[in-house]
Amino acid sequence: MQPQINKTVRIVPVVSASPDYGIDDVLGTKMTITGSSKIAQGTLLQACTMVSDVDIPAGVTVDVIVFHTNPTNSTFTDNSALTVHVDDLQYVITAFSLAERFDFGTACALVARNLAINCTPTNAGTLYAVAVIRGAATLNLAAVDDIAFHFHFVQE
Repeated sequence: MQPQINKTVRIVPVVSASPDYGIDDVLGTKMTITGSSKIAQGTLLQACTMVSDVDIPAGVTVDVIVFHTNPTNSTFTDNSALTVHVDDLQYVITAFSLAERFDFGTACALVARNLAINCTPTNAGTLYAVAVIRGAATLNLAAVDDIAFHFHFVQE
């Protein structure tokens, strides 16, 4: 049995400090997750964490959609409504909610754990993801680098 390799890929998408994000708005733009897999069989996405420098209102959750191929037919515009082109739906590996919340005073994290999703990228270990605001509240960010996503992978 080969040893497990754990890898975390951190992405800091450029976000808008104004106006506030509303329900169904894309958070940042399309994220390119490079180096997620070094083997042809793929990797397991175990968890995803979004860390925010500002407090996230209690009613806000974030959905993440992961693609195994670059969804080039879709345009993901920061702080605009999410629309996935029908031709890109075939590339969706998974979608999940970052709904578990941790407060750190004026900062916050949203987490999805125990995902165990097999991800087999079609392009040299590169996956793609987009985040979208859900829930019953708006999100007000103070700076363009207020959030970071951490994608946690396991390989054998």
